[in-house]
Amino acid sequence: MDAAAHAEARTGVKPRFSLREFPAGNPIRRPIYNEASQVYLAGPAGLFDSDFRGHGDLSAGERDTSVMLIDSQSMSSIPSWATELFAEAACRRVLVVGTSGTLSVPGIETLHADPRSLDLGSNDVTATIADAVYCGDLESVPDENVPQVLKTLLSKAPKLFCAQWTDRPHRGASRNVARRDERWWHHALSVATREHPQVSWQFQLRSGRRSNDRDGTSVLRRGGPRPDGTPPRIWVLTDDKAGHTTQSFGLADALGWPWERKELHFNKKARRSPRSLGASLESLDRALSTPLAPPWPDLVIATGRRAAPVARWIGRQSQGLTRLVQLGRKGGNVAEEFDLTVTCTHFRQPRHPDREEILAPITAVTPGRLEEARRRWAGLFEDGPHPWVALLVGGRSASHDIDPATARRMAAEVAAAVSAAGGSLYIATSPRTGREATAALRDTLGNAAVVYEWTRGDPGNPYFGCLAIGDVLIVTGDSESMIAEAVAAKKPTYIFDTPMRRDHAFKPRNVIRSWVQSHVTLGAGANSSAARKPGVLERWCTRMIERGFVQPLRDLHAMHAGLYAAGFARPFDEPITTGWQRHWTETDRVAARVAALLGLAAASTQTPATMTGTDA
Repeated sequence: MDAAAHAEARTGVKPRFSLREFPAGNPIRRPIYNEASQVYLAGPAGLFDSDFRGHGDLSAGERDTSVMLIDSQSMSSIPSWATELFAEAACRRVLVVGTSGTLSVPGIETLHADPRSLDLGSNDVTATIADAVYCGDLESVPDENVPQVLKTLLSKAPKLFCAQWTDRPHRGASRNVARRDERWWHHALSVATREHPQVSWQFQLRSGRRSNDRDGTSVLRRGGPRPDGTPPRIWVLTDDKAGHTTQSFGLADALGWPWERKELHFNKKARRSPRSLGASLESLDRALSTPLAPPWPDLVIATGRRAAPVARWIGRQSQGLTRLVQLGRKGGNVAEEFDLTVTCTHFRQPRHPDREEILAPITAVTPGRLEEARRRWAGLFEDGPHPWVALLVGGRSASHDIDPATARRMAAEVAAAVSAAGGSLYIATSPRTGREATAALRDTLGNAAVVYEWTRGDPGNPYFGCLAIGDVLIVTGDSESMIAEAVAAKKPTYIFDTPMRRDHAFKPRNVIRSWVQSHVTLGAGANSSAARKPGVLERWCTRMIERGFVQPLRDLHAMHAGLYAAGFARPFDEPITTGWQRHWTETDRVAARVAALLGLAAASTQTPATMTGTDA
C-alpha cells in the first residue's frame, strides 16, 4: 500500500493537497495539510512515494488523524545562509546549540546541546569535536556567561562558527537592562575569538526595530579568516581628488592585504549632501565608473563626502556583511552610518564609539615608496653639507594664505636657520603656492637654495625625493597633508606657521559654524565636564553636528599643538637639530582597528600591498 492509500485508510478522508508541482531534486517550500474545508488541486500519491533527498519528513503514526509533509529546510530555525556555508566548508559534523532545528544538507551529521548546561567534562555531545557550530537562541544565558559559552563553542568549531541572535536582553532581566545590539554581540564574539583566531565566523542579528540595522529587519556580520583560506576582499573607492585617494590608498596599504580599486565618477547630484542622498547610487555616473556588483567585498574604504553614499549602498546590498570605513571630515561626520569613521582631532567632531581620531590624515608614505624615491633622488642635494633641509611650501587655502610678503619673510628666516645649522636648503612648492609667492622665494634666496616650481603633470617633481633624502623637513602650517606626509616619513619635522586669511573668520557661514561648535559637547576632557550633564543648548548643537547639518571648522593650530605634544613635530622657532624624530604610529593604530572589524590582525608589510582592478 502506498503512502496516500495508507493515509486514507487511517483517517477515512481522501487526502487532497494544495501543491502546484514538485520539481525533481528541489525541496518542498511549504507545509502540506489535509483539511476537508479547503479546495485542493491535485492528489498526493506520487508525491508521497518520491525521494525527498533529506528535505522532507512524512508524518503518519498509529494514532494520526491526518497526514502531513513538512519541508525541514523551510521549517527549520537554521537559516539557509548558514547551511550554505557549512556545505561550502565541506563540514561533516555540526554542533547545534540553542535551537531544535536540523540541517537538511546531505552528508552532515547534526548534534544538539543546551547552552545552559554546556559542560565539556560531562556532556558527551559537546565533548565531541565538530567541524562547525551553529548557535541559536542564547537569551537563557546571562550576559556575564555569554563570553565563556562562546569560547566553549568556538573550541568545538575548528572550521566555522555561525549564529543567529536577537537584540533582546537576557530572558528574565529587568526592563532597564540594555538590549544586546550588534556592537554588544560583536564585542563578545571578538573577545571569544582571541583564543581561536583560526575560526571563521558569521552571525545574523534580528530585530524588530528599524534603527538597529541597515535593512530594517536583520544585519549580517562576518569575520575571521575566510573558509577558503583567501585574504579578505577589499574595495577602495576613489574619486578625482588626489588627497582623498592618497588617504584611502595609505590605509589599504597599511592593512597589508591585496585590494581592488573602484574608480567613481559623479553627476550633478553629487553636489547634494550625503545626508540627503542616503545609501544610494543617485549621484554616481555608472557609465564612467567601475561596475559595482556581487560578490560584495568584506571591506570598503572610502574618503570624502561624494563616495559616502556609494559606500553605504554597498553595505546595504551586502545586508551588513561588508564593513564600511569612511575617512575624512565631510564624508565621516555622521559616524553611526558606518562601521568606522576616521577623522582628525582638529576637525573637532563629537566623540563616538565608531569614530577613530588621529592627529593627522593618513598618507600613502610607506617604507617601500621612500626607498624607491631615495634611489631615484640620491643626488637631490648634490654634495651640499648636512643637514639637508627641505622646505615644503603650501599656499593659499580657504583659511590661510602665503602672499609674496609672507614668502619673502619665510625664505629669509628659513635660510638663516639652515645656515646656523651648517646645512643645505632645497625648496619644493605645491599647486597652491602660486607664481608670485614662488618668485618671491627665488628673489630672496638667490643662489642660497634650489627652488622647484610645481608644474602640473611633471614627472620630475622632487617632492617625494625631499621626504626620502632630506635630513630635516620644514612644512608650512597651512597644509595638513604635507605635514602628515612629513611626520610619516619619520624625519624631524618643523612647522612654519603661516597667517590666516583675514576674511575667513568673518564669513557668515563660518560665524554660525563657530558659534555652534563653541556649544558642542565633544566628550569628557574636551569642552565639557564629565561631572556636569550637558544642557539643552549643548545637546542641540552636538546633535546638529552629529547628524551632519553643521560642519565644524577645522583648527590647524590644534593639529600643530597635538603633534608638538606627541613629539612628532616642533615649531619652527626652535633650533634645527636632527635625531629626535619619533616613529609615526597613527596609521598602524587605525589599521589594527580596521582589521579587528574583520576579526583579524593586520598583515604588516614593508612594501605596498598588491592593487588589482581598473588601475592595476
